[in-house]
Amino acid sequence: MPKGIRLQGNRYRWELCVNGKRSSGTCDTEEEAITAREIAYKAATRPIIAPKTTKTANSGCPTLEEAIEAMRKADWSTAKSIATIECNIKAVRSYFKDETPLDEITTEAVDGFIEWLRAKGNKQGSINRKLSIISKLIQRAIDRRQLEKRPYIERQPESEGRIRWITPEEEQQILDLLEQWGEKRFRCVVIILIDTGMRTGELTKLTVYDVQREQGVHGIVYLNETKNGTSRSIPLTARAREAIEYLIKTSKSHERLIPEYDKWITKSWERIRKHLKLTDDPNFVPHILRHTCCTRLVQRGAPLKKVQLWMGHKSIQTTMKYTHLCPQDLYDLPSLLEEKPQSDTSKVAQDK
Repeated sequence: MPKGIRLQGNRYRWELCVNGKRSSGTCDTEEEAITAREIAYKAATRPIIAPKTTKTANSGCPTLEEAIEAMRKADWSTAKSIATIECNIKAVRSYFKDETPLDEITTEAVDGFIEWLRAKGNKQGSINRKLSIISKLIQRAIDRRQLEKRPYIERQPESEGRIRWITPEEEQQILDLLEQWGEKRFRCVVIILIDTGMRTGELTKLTVYDVQREQGVHGIVYLNETKNGTSRSIPLTARAREAIEYLIKTSKSHERLIPEYDKWITKSWERIRKHLKLTDDPNFVPHILRHTCCTRLVQRGAPLKKVQLWMGHKSIQTTMKYTHLCPQDLYDLPSLLEEKPQSDTSKVAQDK
């Protein structure tokens, strides 16, 4: 093994110590581990230009700490994903330091930040979430004429990843298992998530007042608090309506359908995951039930625009990820390529 690289289970762990400061990470292959260690070494040995710790009296440029506090008061304090935002803020503050003026976060500094994150094992999507924090801070300062120039922030290409859904056979296996365990309430949760495509967070916020039985064929649920901040309504299937009625009847709350503790859905799903020996499948999480709903709608010919509205996708591009799941839409095209073109003489004859 190369220096600083060792095998840890099925992955390769790299370690580095520069000036008494240690860093490490794990990668899928030996080559990736070697590359990550080299990037970490370059980031650790890059000359650091000390940031200005004081601002001139007439300078309106805020420090990183001031910009973050301003954004917290203006926007982030009411954000639904505040925990994720705070986690990303922590990474930004660890690298740039609170006293750094925003005008010293240059293109070169951002590039260094990206290398630093990559060396710590951050994936492309995770890096982009942290870059988004910087971008919002800088844009707010520019809008308020506190900053004149914005650095170039190179977003990292993100893989669409694998869309994993459960098959009808897997679904029946899960429902039968929950029936055997006597977990009827969680069995109802699984049915509702599959047949509505709701996010787990949306379901846990659902109240009896959000269930409108008189609308649609089997009623609808009205979602007021969603990830995108926009409300939407979802029509119910017969079994989803039955499952919701059971949750209401057996709930210990007069209003909420699911008053169980916060991690109830996650822990209950983990029990299923272990029993089915799918702990090594990173995609077998509760969110797979939302993917299942969207997948079935697309595979069964639902128009993409309607699927977008049903799922609450902010952009049609998110819904477009599922289009490859409906290849039968293309099955008639090969026949067009197999058609023999008419010769010029036959075409003339037809014209006569």
